[in-house]
Amino acid sequence: MRKIVQIKRQYRLNGGDWVDISHYKEIRYQEESECEEINIEITNWKELLRYVEKGKIPTATIEHTLFRKIPYITIYSDSVPADYTTDICEDDFQSLELKRVCVDYSTNFKELMERLDADEFCQYLKDREINLIGVNL
Repeated sequence: MRKIVQIKRQYRLNGGDWVDISHYKEIRYQEESECEEINIEITNWKELLRYVEKGKIPTATIEHTLFRKIPYITIYSDSVPADYTTDICEDDFQSLELKRVCVDYSTNFKELMERLDADEFCQYLKDREINLIGVNL
């Protein structure tokens, strides 16, 4: 059975608390079997740098110190109150865990039209046998 879910991305640095890094509401209409939790643990600094370089953490960037040009990673988040960023340098890094979680989401019809892509929205209407303006979908 298909359902409306919100996809949340979170990270945990050095075994601390989970921090939400979803920078917008990502809503999908998908099968329950497609909505599995994905967990990744990175324990190597160079692997983490490659991961950020490839854009696998959408809210993270690689910065460099001013004089010695030593790389560090900045992760931006709306849920961390202090400046909305977390800076990670090699000396402080032990592990970074990433996870993607699907959460059941309840919303109104207008938001579904705005957030779902056209195919998902049409499938949502078909599954509920809803016809708009007399057009069969």
